[in-house]
Amino acid sequence: MRTEGTSSSTKVSSFKTSCSSCPLRTRPCFREFDKDELDFVNWFKRGELVVEPGSAVVQEASTSPHLFTVLEGWAFRYKTLADGRRQILNFALPAT
Repeated sequence: MRTEGTSSSTKVSSFKTSCSSCPLRTRPCFREFDKDELDFVNWFKRGELVVEPGSAVVQEASTSPHLFTVLEGWAFRYKTLADGRRQILNFALPAT
């Protein structure tokens, strides 16, 4: 999975996906950015992460100031139950 943001179990890579070519921009639920908005988003982006399979991007019960976009692979959010099992809350898939 390649995501935007930071995590201790990941490697920050160079920008492989520019904000202007982000696959989310083609989704009908999002409006077009004007040039100033796109420039701001490009400035705001700090990097892309390559996450090893099975690695946590954000630890359960913690917060993150980062936004993440799944560009490759897939991810899921889960809650650990009292008996140690995981309850999957939702999946995150790439927009392509």
